[in-house]
Amino acid sequence: TTNGTVSDPEMLDTEPDNWNIKWDGRTLSLKDTEITVASGKAIYSDARCELHLIGENTVIDNDTASAALLWDGPLTITGEVGGYVRINAVGKGISGSTLSISSGTVYSKSTADNGIYTSGDITITGGIVTGLSTATTGNHSGIKTDGGLSVSGGTVVARSAHYCNSESGCGAETASAPVITGGAVYAEGGNKAFSAVPVGGTGAALSGETINSSGSKPDKSVVIMTKKDGTTYTPTVTFAKYDSWPAFYSHLWICGFPF
Repeated sequence: TTNGTVSDPEMLDTEPDNWNIKWDGRTLSLKDTEITVASGKAIYSDARCELHLIGENTVIDNDTASAALLWDGPLTITGEVGGYVRINAVGKGISGSTLSISSGTVYSKSTADNGIYTSGDITITGGIVTGLSTATTGNHSGIKTDGGLSVSGGTVVARSAHYCNSESGCGAETASAPVITGGAVYAEGGNKAFSAVPVGGTGAALSGETINSSGSKPDKSVVIMTKKDGTTYTPTVTFAKYDSWPAFYSHLWICGFPF
C-alpha cells in the first residue's frame, strides 16, 4: 500500500478499526486504501474470492503485461453504501475467470488494454460498474468477456476509445448477446456499442417500434426507456437486421428505470 496498514489478527483485538486491508480467508476487504505498483499485479488471488469495498479505494498499476486486479478463480465484488474502487491500469484493469457484482461502485480503466476482462461470465445485479478502455491501438473494449454478460440491476457503463477505423474496440464485447433484464446499461465504442445485439426479456420494442439501423454504420445515439409493468421496469428490445449489423450504434442506453 502507498499508505495505511494491513490488518494483523492481534491488532484487531485491540484496535478493531485500525486497518485498510483485511483478509479473513474468504473475503478481501479494502477500506480507504491506496495501492500503487510499477510492475506485476496490484491484487492477485489464485482461488475463489470476494472483494468487499468500504470507503474510497484507489488502485494504480503501471505494468503493461499485467492486470491491476487478477483472479484465477471466480470473483465477487460487493460494497457498502459509498464504497468504491477506482482502478487505473496500463494493462487490464480487472481480469479473471468469472465476475459477479451486486453492490458498491467499480471503476476500471485501462490505457492500453481492456477495462474489464473475463474468460467466463459476467453477472451484474446491482451497484455501479464502469469498464473503460482508452487504448489508441488494437481491438480493446471497455468490457470484454469470452462468456456471457447478464445485467438485471444496477448501472453498467462500457466504453472504448472514440476513433473509427478497423481496429476500434467495442463498448461491450461478448461471446453471445448480452441479456439485459433490468438496471441501466450504457455502451459506447469507437467501432460499435456492442459486439453482439443485446436481448431483453420479451422481445417487444420499448418504443412500440422496431429499432432499425439506417445505413451500414449509423453514428447516432439511441435512448430506450422501458414501459412500466405494475411497479417493475423491464428492458425489452428488438433490433431489425441491416446487412450484417443488426445494431451498429456508437452510443446506446438501455434503461430499466425512469431517469
